[in-house]
Amino acid sequence: MGIYVVDDQENILLEFSYPEVTRILHHECGRPGVDMCTLQMASGDEYSFQSSSANDIKALLTTFFNGLKERSLYLVAIKSQQRDDSNDLLEFETGDLLTLVNGLRGKDLLDKISVKVRRF
Repeated sequence: MGIYVVDDQENILLEFSYPEVTRILHHECGRPGVDMCTLQMASGDEYSFQSSSANDIKALLTTFFNGLKERSLYLVAIKSQQRDDSNDLLEFETGDLLTLVNGLRGKDLLDKISVKVRRF
């Protein structure tokens, strides 16, 4: 499951799994009626496309992703963390899949400074 980018014949051009996508942006272009939607990935890659419905696509994807994030048990690291003698932190790299523990869900991250996780 994920996001599929299809052409007008419904041929799949690109496929992204949900955890890969970190941000969805809408950009107004100089031409009336044609805007851009950009998907930013955990890898740092960006994919942009033009559409007269770019703002609606962004709104739909954002609503969908927010719901998934609130219910999720999983996180994708957006920056690396190193462990050393002065801390007891889990070491991980950008893009690693992490699992929330102690019954936490994504929505709990909104009011917590730190949470316990383990590597998937």
